[in-house]
Amino acid sequence: MTDLRVYYDDAALAHVPPSGEFDLPWSGRLAVQQQHPDRRERVENVVAMLRSELDDVTTWASVDPASRTDLERVHASDYVDEIREWAADGGGRRSPETGGNAETYRAAVTAAGGAIAAARHA
Repeated sequence: MTDLRVYYDDAALAHVPPSGEFDLPWSGRLAVQQQHPDRRERVENVVAMLRSELDDVTTWASVDPASRTDLERVHASDYVDEIREWAADGGGRRSPETGGNAETYRAAVTAAGGAIAAARHA
């Protein structure tokens, strides 16, 4: 089997969104009521499965946060500032389904850095 390179950083565990749609009165927009998918437990479960089931073929690669230049290749500068400032103010709800906390910006730029590293490695 070919080695599986995983770009991962514990910064992903620090992002804690409010439950959003999943914590508000049921709107009927979703087919099934469920917990919000952006949950620490989901990330922990995926990491645990990779470590227990595929550890012999998995290479864990370190992740550097995406640079401001990298972020601005796909996002307007004002939007990057808005999200950074929103997280610095503690986060909260951005829409009925979307939210975060003070660590969301760090988690997001680290995830973006991982995606960039994976694309460069491919």
